[in-house]
Amino acid sequence: MSNQKVLFSQELLHQALLALLKEKPLNKITVRELCAKAGVNRTTFYNHYQSTEDILRELVQQYTFSLSKLFASPDHTFFSVITHVLELMERSRDQILPLMQALPGAYLSESILALPQVDLQLTQALEARGKLAYKEELRTFILAGSSKLITDWLEAPSRRPATEEAKLILDFCGKLL
Repeated sequence: MSNQKVLFSQELLHQALLALLKEKPLNKITVRELCAKAGVNRTTFYNHYQSTEDILRELVQQYTFSLSKLFASPDHTFFSVITHVLELMERSRDQILPLMQALPGAYLSESILALPQVDLQLTQALEARGKLAYKEELRTFILAGSSKLITDWLEAPSRRPATEEAKLILDFCGKLL
């Protein structure tokens, strides 16, 4: 199968999964149903994936890869990147929200915090305050809290601006550090 056909099939499966996640939880989506929605046969699915969870992980990897490019830019502050991330999430709310709701715990936030640039910022902040020994505990707390704040913000029918949400999240994180 040509590379373009593979990418096209994967994109069809991505879009089908996102559409189905709006209707039901991930554990209720069958491969047969996903393939029917995507218009691909099951052989094509199994050529690329073992389960629907594999597609979900791939979507998160794509999202965090695009975020890593933002964090790598030298002219962006941590606040501007977080604000930009929230703005992107809000613009693609119909795709991001089902992903966040389908993912176990704070998987998306975990992926974001695992980015080298974010981990470095966290490590430096903890080191400066003499709290490096509590890095994993604080990381877990920040993950769960920020993930919940973002999910609630995205679910809200009327949302405060992304800049305010970013300030709130960073303010809470700053108080923990």
